[in-house]
Amino acid sequence: MTRTLTASVSVSELAVSERCPREWYYAYSLRLRPRTETRSQARGHAIHAAIAAWHAGAPPLVAADDPYDAARWTAMVATYAATVQRAPTQRAEVPIDAASIGHGVRLHGVVDALDDDVLVERKTTSDDISIGSAYWRRLRLDPQIHLYAHATGRWQVRYEVLRVPAHRPSKDETAEGFGTRVAAAISIEPERYVASADITLRGVDVEAARADAVAVARRIRANAKLGARAPRHTSQCVRHHTLCSYHDVCSGIASIFDAMRFERRAPNEAAKTT
Repeated sequence: MTRTLTASVSVSELAVSERCPREWYYAYSLRLRPRTETRSQARGHAIHAAIAAWHAGAPPLVAADDPYDAARWTAMVATYAATVQRAPTQRAEVPIDAASIGHGVRLHGVVDALDDDVLVERKTTSDDISIGSAYWRRLRLDPQIHLYAHATGRWQVRYEVLRVPAHRPSKDETAEGFGTRVAAAISIEPERYVASADITLRGVDVEAARADAVAVARRIRANAKLGARAPRHTSQCVRHHTLCSYHDVCSGIASIFDAMRFERRAPNEAAKTT
């Protein structure tokens, strides 16, 4: 007889648990999250917010601590705005709250946008985003959007992907000058930096994502019993060229209870997964 789980999980939690059970323990069991974002997290949040503002008719302002990052990301958003048709009726950041995926597991999360009955998912990446590339093939099995499709009953998906330019500031170059140079370079081949695709999800893939999520939720419960002994996946210590925010804790350099580095979050607040 199948044992019923009672759990409410986010797609982010599922991803973190699979990536590293020890990271899951710190972020979700103890609910202690880093006070500072990684660069890739800051980029994703800034670009998502700017694009949502642009679709709503507001200026697509990009916020960043580093003026060179702001210049680079502004060029990305400007290329997006010149490439994608504005959708003023689009609903941004649509919450999913306690949607059942079976066996007592309920899913919560946030869809980037809904355009009528189309799920809109936005991504930023440094990978090649030409149509047919490995990046797009991987998205065909992206668990996040398949779980959102299961939760909402919407099977049409529009992926909008922005590629991060690899350009670097030259010596003595101002942020303004750098931004102008990046924007000019992108304008020559905009299709290399902004791409979109409409996809109809397959029922078999949606069901597989649902079953996978239930299986991961079972492993989460097992990891919860292990507590601080949850295994470390050291192959995941470096992601996006950045050391995991919990690495110093795992290596004994810092304490997870250091309030200067970590803060306690609400139980259902999604951890950042980048």
